[in-house]
Amino acid sequence: MEMMRPLLDLPEGILLVDKPKRYTSFDLVRVLRKRFQVKKIGHAGTLDPFATGLMVMLIGRQYTRLSDQFLHHDKEYETTVYLGKTTDTYDCEGTIVRESSHIPSLVDIHEALTHFQGEIDQIPPMYSAKKRDGKKLYELARKGIEIPRDPIKVNVQTTFISYCYPLLTLSIRCSKGHTFEALALI
Repeated sequence: MEMMRPLLDLPEGILLVDKPKRYTSFDLVRVLRKRFQVKKIGHAGTLDPFATGLMVMLIGRQYTRLSDQFLHHDKEYETTVYLGKTTDTYDCEGTIVRESSHIPSLVDIHEALTHFQGEIDQIPPMYSAKKRDGKKLYELARKGIEIPRDPIKVNVQTTFISYCYPLLTLSIRCSKGHTFEALALI
């Protein structure tokens, strides 16, 4: 991985890594373990394999113990949403399960975004890393198992960036555990 070349020896600490597309969070852990010869490496929040962006990597026992302090802080994302198609996983890698020929106006977009401001209730999607009885929901979903999930309170601030149908670009600041499956409503 290119990003590993210029680093100095780092037996422990906090390292910011720009995660490339197609890498999992664990791929980064594996690469860093090998690079630094350290077993205790974690992260302060995961990104989907198709996502790129900054990951906070925690290296060494002293720093991996701090993960909860990072995990419970708000996160900020910039995302581009493809409107008109819904997938079973609510992301770009799922199977299309519904299509719409409706083309929302800019007024429709701004109206819909008012529902994604402040504290909202969200039912975690089955394709998420949320755990139920020790199992990640996505592991159950991949086996075709769907279980009831209780809504959770999340706080979100959604800012419009641009829109050229079918692409809608947003900035999202959200509390832990938020996904944007509900954008399928637009």
